[in-house]
Amino acid sequence: MKTMKIGTVLCTCGNSLKNIDWEELRGFIESKNNDGICIVHNNACSKQGKDELKEILMKERPDRIVFGGCTPKTAGYLFEDMLKEVGISPFQIIGANLREHVSWVTDDRVKGTQKAKALVLGAYEKAKHDISVEQYRIPI
Repeated sequence: MKTMKIGTVLCTCGNSLKNIDWEELRGFIESKNNDGICIVHNNACSKQGKDELKEILMKERPDRIVFGGCTPKTAGYLFEDMLKEVGISPFQIIGANLREHVSWVTDDRVKGTQKAKALVLGAYEKAKHDISVEQYRIPI
């Protein structure tokens, strides 16, 4: 079985997610993800953020994307076109909701960082074992 190259994008949502130590989280993910990449971005959903991510993803060519930041429903929708341009199926993005599940409910930075590690690691493990789903049209 082929080892998946997983790209992890962590977004601070304009530094609004304050109860997470982003460098510690990045180091933790990098220690688990020997073949992939881990990026911490300040505002990944902005035009500039998407352009920067597109450039990195085109260079690195990950098989799957893990996104940690705001709600995955929003992130998946916002990145769909950019992922298609890079050649990554929008079905290959796995989200970890760090805004609602960590930052909004946790005051303690140490506990928030631990919870963020658990959520992102769970998304990472899911991404490692996900099966590709292709989108196609069926004429009716």
